[in-house]
Amino acid sequence: AVAESFGIEAQVLLARAGVVLGPAFDECGLSFREYERVMQAVIDLIGPQGPGLEMGLRMSPTAFGSLGLAVISCPTLGEAIAVLQRFWHRFGMGLDARWNQQDGHSDLTLDALPPIQLAHAPMILEATMAALYRSLLMLVPAVEGQTDIWFDFPRPVHATKVERQLGRVRYGMPVCRMRIPAALLEAVLPMANVLGQQAALKACEQESAQDVMFRHSVSALVSQLLILHERRYPDLEQMAHRLHMTTRTLRRQLAFEGTTYRLLRQRIERRDAMRLLEQPQLQVQHVSEMLGYENPANFTRAFRRWTGYTPQEYRQAIASDAPASAT
Repeated sequence: AVAESFGIEAQVLLARAGVVLGPAFDECGLSFREYERVMQAVIDLIGPQGPGLEMGLRMSPTAFGSLGLAVISCPTLGEAIAVLQRFWHRFGMGLDARWNQQDGHSDLTLDALPPIQLAHAPMILEATMAALYRSLLMLVPAVEGQTDIWFDFPRPVHATKVERQLGRVRYGMPVCRMRIPAALLEAVLPMANVLGQQAALKACEQESAQDVMFRHSVSALVSQLLILHERRYPDLEQMAHRLHMTTRTLRRQLAFEGTTYRLLRQRIERRDAMRLLEQPQLQVQHVSEMLGYENPANFTRAFRRWTGYTPQEYRQAIASDAPASAT
C-alpha cells in the first residue's frame, strides 16, 4: 500500500524483490530473507522519500494481531509496555529493544541487529518509531507534545515530514530512543479488558512457541546465541558446534545472508557495551573488563569506531538532551 502511494504498483515491487505471495505467506507471512528483499526493493524503487515513516503511520496496534490486542486491553500504559517488551521478538523484526526508567522519564532504546542490514536500518527504525508513536497517541492522547524521539542516523531529506508527524525529533544522536514522562505509565487505557487481555496473551504465547519469524535466518539465531559469558563471547568454532554444523557451513550460511561471524560479534559487542554504559554505577574501566578488554584504551578505540563517541562522550550524550561532540 505504501509503494502504491508513491506510484509503484504492488506487483512491480514484489517482482523486484523476487517474492511470490503463496500459501506460505497466508500461513505465516514473509520469511526474514523475503522481508529483507522487499525492503531493498522499496529503497531501489522509492528512494529517500520517507517510505519508513509512511509504513509506520499505517500501523495501528491491531496490525500486530494478538500482540496488539494484548497491548490495548492492558489496564495501564506501563503494563502495556511490559507486555510489548515480553513479546517484542514477535514484533521487533531484528530490532533489540530496552526500556529504562530514571529521573522522571521512561526511555525506549532501539538498536538494529543482524540479520537487518545496515543499509536498511534507518528505514526500519523510522517505521518502528512511527508505529510506536502512533499507537501511543491512540492509547494515551496526552502523550502528544511530551515525547522526544532520537535517531542515530543523519538527518534525511524528508526530515521535515517526520517532524510534522512525530513532533520533537533529533538526528545524529548516539542512540535511537523515544522518551516519555514516567508519569504517563500510570495512564489508564480506554480499551482495558481483563478477559480480552487473558485471551490475547494466551494467543501470544502460542504464537511465540511456534517461533516462525526468524525461521530461515541463521544470522538471527547466531545473534541470539552470542551471549557474553565470563568476559568472552563464543568463537566461530564454539558457535558452529552449538548449531550442529561445521565452521565451513556456518561461514557459508552467513555469507549467503550477507554477513560474517566477525561482523555479528562486533554488532552484539557494540550493543552490550552501550547497555553497560547506560548503567551509571559502572565505571568505564569495569565495563571494559566485563567485555574482555585487558586495556581500557583498546575498548575506548573500539567503541569510538563503532559509534563515533568515546564511552564518556556517549554517557554524557544519553544523559542530556543535546548530542555529544563526536569525532
